[in-house]
Amino acid sequence: MLEAMRRLWWQALDRVCGFFVLLRLSIRDRIYGPDPPTAADLEREADHERLVRAFPVVGEATERRDVDLRGAKQAD
Repeated sequence: MLEAMRRLWWQALDRVCGFFVLLRLSIRDRIYGPDPPTAADLEREADHERLVRAFPVVGEATERRDVDLRGAKQAD
């Protein structure tokens, strides 16, 4: 019983700490803006676009983003 209470306490503490980390990161993003895309992000996006062209069904299964990784608005 004591072990279960201790585990529950640490899980609750972990969630509270996680909340504060996300809060700090969202404040940082609002002040400085989102991080620029990395080379891996751009490569991943290009790979996804190639897959969608090769297999159009894949494009239907994934959600479209309002903004691509380069920050430009996509046309609907």
